[in-house]
Amino acid sequence: MDTIKALLFHINRSQQAYQYYINDKKYYQALRILKANICIYELLTANASLWKGDMQNVIIQYIFHLEDWFEQFRQLEKTRPGLTDSFIFERLDGSPSFPKEIIEKLNQL
Repeated sequence: MDTIKALLFHINRSQQAYQYYINDKKYYQALRILKANICIYELLTANASLWKGDMQNVIIQYIFHLEDWFEQFRQLEKTRPGLTDSFIFERLDGSPSFPKEIIEKLNQL
């Protein structure tokens, strides 16, 4: 599986996990997002040489979004939630949002 296909798979996986999470906001649902996002982050950073021009800027914003999300996740985990405990995220002030154009741009590569 090439890098682009792997990224698209894990982004789709993350988005599907988010759809489950958004309804109940439970810790076990957030863990699904975490696992997918770790894969995405690793692919984005390990393949940094692939990203050129405008795509590089989108990738960097996505990396920042993920890094901020990971830090918030770690902070929330310090409360030692049970699997079915509520686990609620609110995007941090000034933190980049998920770059929705990433899927279209990856499909163009």
